[in-house]
Amino acid sequence: MQFTAKTPNVGVASFAKDHFKIEGSTITVQVQTVIETQVGEIPVYKADIRFFKPNSGEYFYLPGCHSAEHLLSTAIYAIHGAKILDLSPMGCMTGFYCTFLAPELLEHSAWVRVFEDALAIEELPGALPETCGNYLMHDVISAKKALREFLAGFSEKKLRVK
Repeated sequence: MQFTAKTPNVGVASFAKDHFKIEGSTITVQVQTVIETQVGEIPVYKADIRFFKPNSGEYFYLPGCHSAEHLLSTAIYAIHGAKILDLSPMGCMTGFYCTFLAPELLEHSAWVRVFEDALAIEELPGALPETCGNYLMHDVISAKKALREFLAGFSEKKLRVK
């Protein structure tokens, strides 16, 4: 199948945001690009999943971030499968980026389900030497605390679709 990409944003979109205006417990979704196929256009979405307000002094503790990545990726892939292209921690350690094709993730309830499913996981997936590049660097307690706090502060008004 042939396709071409139309990219509306040039450069790093995050660098164009005023980080003093970004709140914690928010998800901002925008179209990253549009892929034109023989059957029509397919939007590729990118979500800024912000756990902590930037520059507030709060951020992920690295082992907690690593465990949160394992929990969230397991939950989101279990629900949405191949429609999830990537889930990656932000370098500033205040959240994650998620690139996806699933339009259902434009709904607040879909994200709530992902977080609830991640919190329900009892044994950390992929945390063995053969399945994780740094299997000793995990903190599930810290990760689940961050997931619970995010969910507690995440209202419908805190999902912004642009």
